[in-house]
Amino acid sequence: MSRFLQHVVGVSKDTAQTALLGISAVLDPVIGRDDEIDRVICILCRRTKNCAALVGAAGVGKAAVAEGLALRIAAGDVPDALAGARVAELDVGAMVAGTRWRGMFEQRLKDAIAQAEDSDGKLILFIDEMHMIVGAGDRGGTGDAANILKPALARGRIRCVGATTSQEYRKHIEKDSALERRFQKVDVDEPSVEATIAILHGLKKRYQKHHGLTIDDDALVAAVRLADRYITGRQFPDKAIDLMDEACTAVEECFKHELINKLSEIVMFEPLSHDELREIVRIQMKGVIATVADKGVFLFASDAALDVICSKSHNDVYGARPIKRWMEKNVTTVLADMLVNGEACRGSTISIDAADDKRGLKYQVMTKQEVIDPLGI
Repeated sequence: MSRFLQHVVGVSKDTAQTALLGISAVLDPVIGRDDEIDRVICILCRRTKNCAALVGAAGVGKAAVAEGLALRIAAGDVPDALAGARVAELDVGAMVAGTRWRGMFEQRLKDAIAQAEDSDGKLILFIDEMHMIVGAGDRGGTGDAANILKPALARGRIRCVGATTSQEYRKHIEKDSALERRFQKVDVDEPSVEATIAILHGLKKRYQKHHGLTIDDDALVAAVRLADRYITGRQFPDKAIDLMDEACTAVEECFKHELINKLSEIVMFEPLSHDELREIVRIQMKGVIATVADKGVFLFASDAALDVICSKSHNDVYGARPIKRWMEKNVTTVLADMLVNGEACRGSTISIDAADDKRGLKYQVMTKQEVIDPLGI
């Protein structure tokens, strides 16, 4: 087999199962492209004009459709006309490289075409960036790759799948009506957000194995949503896959390997009980009492007030961390305003109690007769 034909998969009737296991380990699963793959298979089974052109924006998964075709062939899920076929990538760049003499490129390409013709339709050529065949190898009128391929394509003796972007298709392929007529166009549209989430879910195991970590489903959804919102110059699923891959790499850089996937066993957050929360609030309140005591003000907080603070400041996700901030905003700031406004002064005693509806706090400057225990908490 020519070194310019890079095999994607090769199977025979006797080795189909072995080939399926081998190719499945190399190629990523193709998800959400059944319609495009079915259309390509339908075109390849035609008697004439049996070549497909996958056209879509960069990153939407045109090459993945060709890989999906290879997986279908390896699994035996194709018509008899394609049973046992092989898919090979035609490397136009390698053919052009090193051609010092006139006719070297043409001979290389004709050899590859001859191999495809001799296979009786069992060798399917995949040409990625197919617009490159227009003008490739053209030296002083010797003919480019497109003109060399046209006769073989017209006879229907070789099966071919090309891939290019919409812009390059209009710029190069549509201008050559003879070449365009020999290819059946298959549009490969950008998948939706929901379809991209399904694609990432199908790829998850491969990336988990590669990076040696576990990827949560929520992380996959976040990768797609964030890519959709912030990466506007690229298409799904490519940008979401890149974001997931980058995130996995960042985790590997930030954490030692022995810690990855073990953090959930080491750092366990147990919800705090009401008594524990109340004790935390009591400690925070003692700090406030000490602060206002330096100003000559005595502070008293009832048990009901502590319960209100517990219910208002506690968060099931963040635990007791919001308590201090809530008290600074709703207790310390209120006391400071009372001192600034003259509602309380040095020697005053302030009582904090629960409001009548138990949803807030009420403050009262007590007289000497009302003072019971300024440090009652």
